[in-house]
Amino acid sequence: MKHDTIHVFTSAQNDTPVNSDFLASLELYCNVRGAALSIIPIRYANPSAFKRSVEDTWDKRIVPYMMDTVVDFGMFKVLGDLKIQATTLSPLNGLEPLTQGKTTIVAHGQIQLKSCPRLKDDPPIVLTTTGSITENNYSETRVGYIADFNHSLGAVIVEQDEDCFHLRHISAADDGSFIDLDVKYSGNAIEYVRPEALVLGDEHAWFADDGVAMATHWSGSSMVKELNPKVLVRHDIFDAYSVSHHHENNFFVKYKKLESGMTLERELVNCENYIASTTPLGTKSVIVGSNHNSHLMKWLQEPRSALDIANARMHSKLKSMVLENYHDTGKMEDAFTLYMKKQLSDMPNVEFIGDQSYKIAGIEIALHGDAGPNGARGSAKGLSRLAHKSVIGHSHSPCIEKGCYQVGTSTGLNLEYAKGPTSWTNTHCLIHENGKRQLVTIINGKWRL
Repeated sequence: MKHDTIHVFTSAQNDTPVNSDFLASLELYCNVRGAALSIIPIRYANPSAFKRSVEDTWDKRIVPYMMDTVVDFGMFKVLGDLKIQATTLSPLNGLEPLTQGKTTIVAHGQIQLKSCPRLKDDPPIVLTTTGSITENNYSETRVGYIADFNHSLGAVIVEQDEDCFHLRHISAADDGSFIDLDVKYSGNAIEYVRPEALVLGDEHAWFADDGVAMATHWSGSSMVKELNPKVLVRHDIFDAYSVSHHHENNFFVKYKKLESGMTLERELVNCENYIASTTPLGTKSVIVGSNHNSHLMKWLQEPRSALDIANARMHSKLKSMVLENYHDTGKMEDAFTLYMKKQLSDMPNVEFIGDQSYKIAGIEIALHGDAGPNGARGSAKGLSRLAHKSVIGHSHSPCIEKGCYQVGTSTGLNLEYAKGPTSWTNTHCLIHENGKRQLVTIINGKWRL
């Protein structure tokens, strides 16, 4: 097989109609971009939908694209001969050892993605499925109904760069069209479209990685400048390192902060400037209520804050602000939100959201990911059980788990509490006008070919 620069991988189920509109859009994409299309066959016996053939049959239009072998592309590999049952609820479960330290693609009609642990100096390792080019065709059974619900018309794109590769999924709308980054492919037409939103990997402004910030915001070819999303969705924009409860009994970290002049005021000013400098005109910043943002309120509520001499003035100012607001409104609001609203009052394009629902193109973006149902610890798996599609943050490890997409981080990978191997990556998520989502990862300062 020719090792082209751009590859598109999807799957096709036997004895099942191909979605002709999606196939036409994929062929257009490959022609425009000079990409190689590969379709991996999936075999499934569905006695309740179609009369079983003696032999598997495939639409003759896709036969030239079919591959069913293992192909190693150097930076990633495709297990074209791995047959996963079409109705498997979680197709990637247990497959992590098969990666052998290399991003691995397998065929399945459900789109799922995991970031696998690696040493911090190693490139990201992703394990992912493809989605499908064929229509829903499952048995009228419990597992068939679930597989039908999770079935996705989609594919995975891999762009090979000089020193890295870029992997992202495309998902087709009902008419077979799809959007990749800022271009819509529909049958025989292409159209440039502005993304509805870019959900940023957890930012922790004090620890924002310069290379990630350049690739996201500031360089001439940054994601924000090239794609021009209507909304930036921002998780853990504040770190609260200066007053973190995790350091309360750590003498050496507290000493290091004192020696370096690290104060709450400096961290808040840094965060304020970061929000202002990364929110362009014509774009809205939506600040999601997050656990690190709320660490400031946690500090104010604890007795230790009254004895924090280095931050005494800011302690008094913030506590007074919260209490005055309570007397004016009857609400005990979050200290970080109150402070930033005041400091950024001349920026109407910055909005702070708390527990209330906030949807963009039908996608719920108000969930940070730290809190799950009924007070349980949050996770993509737990939140995927909600009736709403969502994009969350919190774990710094991207994943796709059914209706829940999770972003990574905008920091470096060597934060103080990040011990041992890591599955963290610098991954953001695009939300398109058709309600489809794309995870986009920054590697070596680049986010696309």
